[in-house]
Amino acid sequence: PAAVGWVLTTAGVGSMLAALVTERLSRALGEARLTWLSLLVTMPFGLLLPLTGHGWRIALFVVGALIQSAGVTTYNICQVTYRQTVCPPHLLGRMTATMRFLVWGVLPLSGLLAGGLGQVAGVRGALWFLTAALSATPLVLLCSPLRRMRAFDTDPATG
Repeated sequence: PAAVGWVLTTAGVGSMLAALVTERLSRALGEARLTWLSLLVTMPFGLLLPLTGHGWRIALFVVGALIQSAGVTTYNICQVTYRQTVCPPHLLGRMTATMRFLVWGVLPLSGLLAGGLGQVAGVRGALWFLTAALSATPLVLLCSPLRRMRAFDTDPATG
C-alpha cells in the first residue's frame, strides 16, 4: 500500500512542478499558445499508463502520470486566465460557478461510464481507450482561434 501511495504521488509532483514554471513558460511562449501546447505535448504521455506492469514497468506509470498532470495543471492555469481575461468583472462569479458545474458536474457520470467500459473492455482496455481519447483532446484547441494567438489580448487574425 505504501508503494502504491508513493507511485500515485507522482501526479501531484507533476502538478506542483508545472505550477512553478507555468508563468515563465507563458512569458516565453505566450499564454494563448501555451494553452493548447501544454496538452498537445503532455497528453500522449498518458499512453504509458496502460503499459504499466510489475518491476521496471512501474516507471512508465510514474513518467506518464507526472508529465500528464503537469500538462493538465499548465492548461488549467492558462484557461482560467483566459476566462478571467475575457469575462466582464461583474460576471466572474457566475462564469466560475457555471464552469465548475459543467466540469465537476459530469464527474459522477464519467465515473459510471469509465466503470462500465472497464467491465466490458477490462481495466487495461479501458485505459487504452481513455488515454487515447485524452491524447486527441488538443485537436479541438488546434482548430480554435487560440492556435493563431500568442497572448489572450491579441487578435486571432494577427497573432
